[in-house]
Amino acid sequence: MSTPNGSRRKDRAAELPAAEETLRELLAEAHGAIRDMERLLREHRALIADNGRAAADAAFRASSQEMSRFSAHFQRQMNEAADELNTAVRAARNQIADAITPTKLVVDAQGGVQIEFGGDPFDAAVPVADVELPRTLGEP
Repeated sequence: MSTPNGSRRKDRAAELPAAEETLRELLAEAHGAIRDMERLLREHRALIADNGRAAADAAFRASSQEMSRFSAHFQRQMNEAADELNTAVRAARNQIADAITPTKLVVDAQGGVQIEFGGDPFDAAVPVADVELPRTLGEP
């Protein structure tokens, strides 16, 4: 005796090879998609690494250029300061040379010697700055 459910089972059993083939095709497509995704991930990781290296290189070049600009500016400032210092040292040397140059030498009858020097004496009205020196090199 055949029941209506029994014929359905036979019909479904006949569909199994086609369904199996469809599932195999879907599985093959899924594996292909996974391989494509893995390849894309590798490519993206490589691009990220390349971009990271390019960014680091660009930052290095930019910082090197800025350091060169700063170095040139600092050197100009140091040269100007050295020129000003040299001018002040020359003026101080001339003032000291003038101050210790004898302008008059007088020998009296008792053998005493009186010497007058050129240049202006130090101005007693100009106070000397009270500078407190640090006790150790590490202290400001």
